[in-house]
Amino acid sequence: MFVLPVSGAPVTLRVPSGRDDMLLAETHGSEARVRVCVVRQLAPPARVGAQWDSLPFVDVDAALLALRQFLAGDRLVAEIQCTHCTSWGDMELSIAEYLTAKRPRPGKGSSPARIPTVEQVLAAIDEHGPGESAARAIEAASLRGCSGKEARSARAALEKAAPLLAGSIAGECPNCGADIEGWFDPGAFVIAEMRERTAMLLEEVHLLASRYGWHEKTILALPASRRTAYAELIFEERRAR
Repeated sequence: MFVLPVSGAPVTLRVPSGRDDMLLAETHGSEARVRVCVVRQLAPPARVGAQWDSLPFVDVDAALLALRQFLAGDRLVAEIQCTHCTSWGDMELSIAEYLTAKRPRPGKGSSPARIPTVEQVLAAIDEHGPGESAARAIEAASLRGCSGKEARSARAALEKAAPLLAGSIAGECPNCGADIEGWFDPGAFVIAEMRERTAMLLEEVHLLASRYGWHEKTILALPASRRTAYAELIFEERRAR
């Protein structure tokens, strides 16, 4: 169970099955829609009747980070390129610490009604395409009825009440020792990691079907860890020959 930071809604974290992996591998469309698709499957709202469509879109990346923490642990490694020596360096992050640093700080003037929902963001992307046009449309809808000073105050309150999780991270270059800074998009990071893990899915299905005669439906119903363990046993048998 994980409580979403902006909405306060609890979600249930699930271990992906092969069907979930296949869904991720075959899901197309905007990056935002892929992220939502994953949390709908693997981090569904725990409250009866609650749906992701009505929850804040910024909570999607928080759910993805929580899912990654649940599946693979709290520490993750992001790569940043040094602008001084051009070498790449690894930066280790704690998911728990990152979420704490990015926690919402709602205050005077903040209104939950102004926080864009998943449904609103996906609708804007469908209409305007991913990018600046959709972002402008989403902001305009959030600030509707405000003008001038009111709009600036509402925007500032919104940034505190529903902060984006993507942002700059800084560290030290392991090669030259210079200070380095990079952009970290947690949602993109988690989805990329998950796609890497599903890259071998079809090969694993082929191996298990060939060795045991199981149907694809049966293999995809296995937890990913068990499916991979069976595939490793087959690889070991082949190497021993």
